Amino acid sequence: MSAESSWDMGGLVPTPEELGIRLCENKWWPKEIKATSGTEKFSSAYDVFGDVDTLFSMLGGNESSAPTERMEIGCYVTIREHTFAQVFGSIASDLDKACVTLNQIKEFARANMQWIVDSNRSFYFLFKYGGKYHIASVTTDPLSPRHLKTLLFRYDDTFVWPYRLVQTYIVPKQ
Repeated sequence: MSAESSWDMGGLVPTPEELGIRLCENKWWPKEIKATSGTEKFSSAYDVFGDVDTLFSMLGGNESSAPTERMEIGCYVTIREHTFAQVFGSIASDLDKACVTLNQIKEFARANMQWIVDSNRSFYFLFKYGGKYHIASVTTDPLSPRHLKTLLFRYDDTFVWPYRLVQTYIVPKQ
């Protein structure tokens, strides 16, 4: 099923309910991303990730960022077919407010490493670089299951993720 045929609603963004998105609010799910200094570089985050997609170096991964404050987050899971744009567009009316920094993604992974490995899930984050939105995923490295890896995706990718892949999206609470 293509993105156009399944969700062409005359420019309307599907609601979270239509996409099968639910907020997970139990005691096991992470609730925050701790403050970051902004001084660490994502593309050399080998203390957290066993594998860092080399494309991050072209999207600010080699740069420092501004320090960030502690941030409350929501963890959303999907149970229907979807694209990245549909999910983030339905969760947040202002995409800029749904973004995190690369340092915040690294901090989330560092603070929740064992939980991510044990859950065997993929976690997706929206970030902005050069005026464009991008998606970073954090998941268990299948070649080294005790380590994490991170991959880069295009926000506007039209690939429709199948419903069988329950995915988790991390978004700042608004």
